[in-house]
Amino acid sequence: MIRCPYCGKQNDDESLFCTECGKPISQDNVCPYCGASVNDDDSFCQSCGKVINESSDIEPIAYEEDEKSGFKKYLLYVIGAFVLLLAIGYFLSNESTNDNGEAQVTDSASSKAEMELIKDSVIVDEETIDVIVDYSLEGLAKVLLCGGGVSITTFENGYALTIKNNKIGAINKNGDIIAAPEYDHAANFNDLAGTTCTIYVSDGLIRLFKNGKYGFIDTKGNVVIPFSFDNTGNFREGLAPVKRGGKWGYIDKKGDEVIPFIYDYATEFNEGLAGITKDDINGYIDSSGEMQITLEPGQKVSDIFVNSLALTNKGFIDKTGKIVIPYVPRDTRFQEGLLIVMNKDDKEGYIDQKGKIVIPCKYGMAFGFYDGLAKVYYEYGGDDGAYIDKTGKEVIQIHEGSPYDTYGNFFEGLAEVSKNKEYGYINKEGELVIPLQYGFARGFHEGLAAVCKDGKWGYIGKSGKVFIPFIYDEAENFHEGLAIVKKDGIPGYVARDGKSTFDFLSASEMKELENLYKYGLTSNKEQQDKGFQEKMMEHTIEITQIMGEINRVYNLYVAAATSTTTDPVSLERLGVNTIASISDLKIEGDMHFREQISLARKEGKNDLVKFFQSEMKMFDEKANRMESSISRDIDYNY
Repeated sequence: MIRCPYCGKQNDDESLFCTECGKPISQDNVCPYCGASVNDDDSFCQSCGKVINESSDIEPIAYEEDEKSGFKKYLLYVIGAFVLLLAIGYFLSNESTNDNGEAQVTDSASSKAEMELIKDSVIVDEETIDVIVDYSLEGLAKVLLCGGGVSITTFENGYALTIKNNKIGAINKNGDIIAAPEYDHAANFNDLAGTTCTIYVSDGLIRLFKNGKYGFIDTKGNVVIPFSFDNTGNFREGLAPVKRGGKWGYIDKKGDEVIPFIYDYATEFNEGLAGITKDDINGYIDSSGEMQITLEPGQKVSDIFVNSLALTNKGFIDKTGKIVIPYVPRDTRFQEGLLIVMNKDDKEGYIDQKGKIVIPCKYGMAFGFYDGLAKVYYEYGGDDGAYIDKTGKEVIQIHEGSPYDTYGNFFEGLAEVSKNKEYGYINKEGELVIPLQYGFARGFHEGLAAVCKDGKWGYIGKSGKVFIPFIYDEAENFHEGLAIVKKDGIPGYVARDGKSTFDFLSASEMKELENLYKYGLTSNKEQQDKGFQEKMMEHTIEITQIMGEINRVYNLYVAAATSTTTDPVSLERLGVNTIASISDLKIEGDMHFREQISLARKEGKNDLVKFFQSEMKMFDEKANRMESSISRDIDYNY
């Protein structure tokens, strides 16, 4: 047996990770400097970060010592951890079969190549180093314990939101509290790529909401523009649209009025222009407030300029005001340079930024491009389709009876697929490169993908090797060097080397946090029970509303199907849309049921757990019967 040096758990002799805490177990020598266990081929000590193998091909990088963050010490610590993972990965790469005796898809050579890639990303690529080491897990752990809140968000531009007592705060990657949790909310904002962010730092300022008014703080937490506005956008190009007294205008970063409050609607500035509406006039102004583009009567501003194009209700215009894409697309933002559009026959295709059709409108359903490929289906709601490239060439076929039940989007060269609820990954040639062996899988981000096995989450590399063991209850994608994970119901952050905020919390602190997340911020049993009941009731109300909506859309279809005036083509289309709506609503309902089951399980109420499991089963069966009934009706008639 081998004793874990971190938690004391006795593990089997061949164990590489502790079964209790999930940390790597060194089985051989000790560090001559600090006495910690190390392996023969370790170059650095994981504990103290000092060089212990001078023959290593990896040279340490010298950095100036930063007294505030301990940058040099932390960098060596990260390097040591990754070298240990390299050694473990090399050991694992010698395994050639899986538990079933089948040949593994990955081999020693590919594993070595991946190890080399990740090693280089840590030590050689200084830009990547900045992303990886520009934070303090210890500081973040203290924030979660002492002042940060009971919920956290993904980091965006170096900052994340925390939620405590339904109030919003902000932290940075060093664990400094930028804004105490005293704000009412910080609404999601759309960035230029069209993705939704949880926090947005624009021109060094953060928009927050307090006591019914909007204002701005800087990245040190100072209020620089008082909370006095009814609504605001973000700062772009030095100006922000703000609303006061029912009208919009623009202020600078000092809070001074630059463009008067005379508009009924106003967008943020981008590419030197901002969209406005004044009375019945729509157009775009410059930073002095001068009108540069006046739209035609009936034409309305919908979005900012991006890549010299802006969306109106009549289509996309260029900076002369000319409509260059003469219809409103299904999506409003280009993805990898292409945009999904639909023709009068409800068929979808893609246009470029000049409005030229580059992939004809011939698909029943088309999806956005990711990593150069997009999923398309020939019929709406159908099973037959393909992954296509940007020329429209079909590179991977998708059809009924194909090897997989579900197909994900490509990220970093791989896409998750599933068969019989087991997940793996294919490459862009359609080859299965990571076997179907996981209960769930997410896309690759920053070289790692979150996967679930036997109810626990961990992270794998592109060769399928495990880089972060399966010890978490939940795991999100990596972003800016960190990923949100949950352990014993407690959220935290994990880095790409496997170190997490949990490593810096003692057993008593973990217990304190566990009670906090289990019972909330209440201090007595009566309040705890009341909070539990209120949460249960909230989910019950949502489920009841979802059930009502499922019945409504199903009854609408039945009414149309029994009507003598409904034409067959319209009825078929309504049936397909109704099935899709019921499917979406079923997923939403299941989410609320699972929340109830989770809450009941945390409270030790096993009878309630079984009750809600039974209710969810009946709910799913009813929705499935409705979907099957509509499908049979469509098949019978058409």
